[in-house]
Order: sequence, then C-alpha cells, then structure tokens
Amino acid sequence: MMKRKSFTLVEILVVMSILLILLTLVLPNIWRGRVNSNESIAVSNLNTLNSALQMYYINNDTFPDNLSDLVPPASSPAYVDADLVDGSEGGYNFSYNYQGPDDFSITASPRRVGRTGNRYFYIDDTGMVHYSDEGQASSSDPTLK
Repeated sequence: MMKRKSFTLVEILVVMSILLILLTLVLPNIWRGRVNSNESIAVSNLNTLNSALQMYYINNDTFPDNLSDLVPPASSPAYVDADLVDGSEGGYNFSYNYQGPDDFSITASPRRVGRTGNRYFYIDDTGMVHYSDEGQASSSDPTLK
C-alpha cells in the first residue's frame, strides 16, 4: 500500500493550541501599546492646544471663547490644525472651558475607557498637565512628570 503524507487531526490541534496560546500572550501587549499611544497623543494635543492658546493670548490679550476661534475664518492664519479643535482626536474627546479673559482649562477623556485610553487629563493656563485614573481630571490631581 502507498503511504500518504499528511497531517493527522491531533497534529493540527496541537499546532492550533500553540498558536492560540501565543495569541493570548501577545494580544494584551499590543492592546496596551495602543492605549499608551492614545494617551501620549492626548497629552501632546493638550500641549499643542496650550501653546496655541498662549499665542492667541499674546496677540489678543485674552483667551478665546472657544477653540474654533483658533482656526479660519475666525483666525487667519490658524493657530492649530482644524481637526484638533473639533473636540475629538486619537481616541480622546477634548473639552475647552473658557473661564475668563485670563483663564481656561481643557480636559481630555477617553472615548471608551479601557479601549482607547485609561487616564483622564487636564491642562489650564499654567501649562501643567494633570491626570486621573478614576475620572475627570482637575488641577488638584497629580501632574505628569
């Protein structure tokens, strides 16, 4: 009789089991990397917005009523990219709070906690970024180093 060269069902199941084990070890690290990346982007965006707001303040002696004042047609040239003032970027939602001509604050919240980010961020006219692991961040939360 002719001998057939093929894989047995047991061999296929062993290979699939090994692949499944490897996936369960690798996927959480990939997911964690995505969350960390989104958080870094959120902090970077907060710093970019802060710089744009400070430049606006230098030119106008007041902070804007809303972020849309930083882009055309309200401002020419634009202080920041128009996509950034829409309130959502990189898995985070941004909320600008005008508190008077000399004060503002911006909060950044993950769109889906645990999936797009774990931490909440806050920045104000002092330029210090604060974070919270448990909910909306404020000036009383610790600052990033």
